[in-house]
Amino acid sequence: MNMGRQLWKPRAARAITILLLVFAWSWSHGGGTRTYDLADFRDLEGLQLQGISISERGGLIPGPVHEPRVGPALPIIWKALADEEGTVFAVGGDPGTLLRLPVRGEGEILLQVEEAELTALALLPGGELVVASSPGGRVLHLSPDGSRLHVMETGSRYVWDLLAADDGSLWIAAGDPGAVFRWRPGSEAVRMADLGSQQARCLTPVPGDAVLVGTAGEGRVLRIEKAGSVKVLLVTDFPEVVDITTDQDGSIYMALSRSMSRNGGDPVTGQPGNGAPAKPPVRVGADDFTGGERVIGMVARLDAEGQFTELWHSSDETPMALLVRPQGEILVGCTPGGVVRAIRAPSVARLVARLRAASVTHLALAPAGGVIVATGGLGTVGVLEDGPGRTGVAVSPVHDAGMGVRYGAARWWLRRGRAADVQIAFRSGPTARPDGNWNPWSPWRRDGVAAPAAPPDRYLQWRMRLESTRRGPAPEVARVQVSYLPMNHPPVVSLVEVLPPGVVMDLLPVPPGQAAAPAGSPAARELAGGMAAFSQPTVRVRRSWQAGKRTVRWEARDADDDPLRARLFLRADGETEFLLLAEDLHDSFYVFSEGRLADGGYVIEVEVSDSPGNTARRARATRHETSRFEVDRTPPRIESLAWKQTPSGWHFRFTVEDGRGPPQVVRMAVDDGLLLTVLPLDGVEDTPREEYEVDLPAAAAGLHVVVVEARDSAGNSAVRRLRFTSQE
Repeated sequence: MNMGRQLWKPRAARAITILLLVFAWSWSHGGGTRTYDLADFRDLEGLQLQGISISERGGLIPGPVHEPRVGPALPIIWKALADEEGTVFAVGGDPGTLLRLPVRGEGEILLQVEEAELTALALLPGGELVVASSPGGRVLHLSPDGSRLHVMETGSRYVWDLLAADDGSLWIAAGDPGAVFRWRPGSEAVRMADLGSQQARCLTPVPGDAVLVGTAGEGRVLRIEKAGSVKVLLVTDFPEVVDITTDQDGSIYMALSRSMSRNGGDPVTGQPGNGAPAKPPVRVGADDFTGGERVIGMVARLDAEGQFTELWHSSDETPMALLVRPQGEILVGCTPGGVVRAIRAPSVARLVARLRAASVTHLALAPAGGVIVATGGLGTVGVLEDGPGRTGVAVSPVHDAGMGVRYGAARWWLRRGRAADVQIAFRSGPTARPDGNWNPWSPWRRDGVAAPAAPPDRYLQWRMRLESTRRGPAPEVARVQVSYLPMNHPPVVSLVEVLPPGVVMDLLPVPPGQAAAPAGSPAARELAGGMAAFSQPTVRVRRSWQAGKRTVRWEARDADDDPLRARLFLRADGETEFLLLAEDLHDSFYVFSEGRLADGGYVIEVEVSDSPGNTARRARATRHETSRFEVDRTPPRIESLAWKQTPSGWHFRFTVEDGRGPPQVVRMAVDDGLLLTVLPLDGVEDTPREEYEVDLPAAAAGLHVVVVEARDSAGNSAVRRLRFTSQE
């Protein structure tokens, strides 16, 4: 049985599915199904992670346990180191405070100073401690119980780092003004280098009792020998080298930041070196590696041959602390977000832990294994244990699935581990932020367990629990995907109208060489303003006039970008049912002949449907009626045309009658004179029968012809002539 199961089990990623809702086939395979998919590094880093890390391949894995040390609260911890017994000493502020945090039990305050911060810490043999205060620039040598033994005044405003040398002396990195000192408590300090407006920001030891110094003001790396010679190894265009460390091969790792205002810095002065002339420093710029991208932080390596390599950069995070682990992995503490990352290969800085803090300020090895982590924003000290913890939980961002949604299958892909070690739960709600109106979390579900659906609310969230057991490798989830079917919105019809008689619309061909976007394609939707339309946007429409024709046009759009089709129905006055006029219309207008219709009033109903993009069960339609319009092919009648001669000229009288409504235009002319528009006796053309009387000046005696023309609103016209003889 075991062999059979192993043969069936794929070696590649396996998709594990829990059915949230069993759709009918037409629902799960019809158009409109969407997915909430989290798969790449950026997606996974957007999760809320507790006890979860991200692998180098971009998967969710159980992360290390973070064991906090309990002690008095401080806004920020700047540095934390442990003695051989595992007791952690930490310095921070505000005010400047030294803490002792045992492995078990409550921590205590060993020292508080009047300055705002204690910014640096070193441990000496015998349990003695050295701390530095800022602003004030004092270095305090303390007994194991925190009492002061010696004090050194640097003359600088800040002391950023302390480093204990093998001979019991201390390296001191100071700023404002910048300087590096060597001090043996109880004796005079030796100024090893003057940095001027640059600040000595961080220190790390190198063989030969020398020290590397990272500077701020201009991001440089210096090497200072015990004898006092100073060598510039690297000059960058970053304003600050925040932290610096080395590996066993002699490569230098540095955290670079743009947090300071760059001022170029003063020349570095110290004792001249002996021997062969020094090689010139390596000079690098961020644009050499990032292609002009806005970068606020970078982690880089300078190897023993002077080769500079960019390992990782970010436009969102600044590296604050570095630690090279014995297995060669480089840990990076970042701000903002309290993130710890790990770099093993260039350009991949996987997320190891996200702590409940604004920033990670310091990383150090714990004597019993693991990593000591100090944080700011919420000043804490804790230990990230080696290896994965037993459980971890990842919570997705809230996803807006739209109104009327139906949730489908949830799937995740395992790269390694057992499916039984992965569980998932869901909840949904009506608001963008989970609150009391949300449905409770569903029970945890494992591989192959069918479960009822999450309620079909607009917003969805899932959480996943990973378990690390001794029964196999820890699980790694490469991807999480939830399928859902949003509500299909009906088309919106914003305009329906019948154009005046004779006004027709037709399509002009696409000009030669201009390709038309396929109907319903993303390009067509983009050209149409993101909404599905009937006609291709690249096809032009013109209007013209044709006797006996009518045009109905409409405007419709679909919020789901579904392609649309239309049907037209016609109903005459006095009828109760609509009759089909036309169907399967792709364009947003239709031209028909009035010759098929008797005189009278009509209404057209336009039905717009999204059926081409949906199954029959999902398709939605919207109906909209036109205003009542009339078909009128009968011209008006001109009756009782008569004239008489008056002392002042000619007097004409006639009536115009139209069965469908008042005449629209009445004009008359005598002989070949201009056609004059005339009005009825009451001055308003508002009844089917109107009377007209017109007086004109008399012309020469003899035979004349008067012409009367009447036109109705449908464009039908009638003409009547009258011959008369005028006297002198």
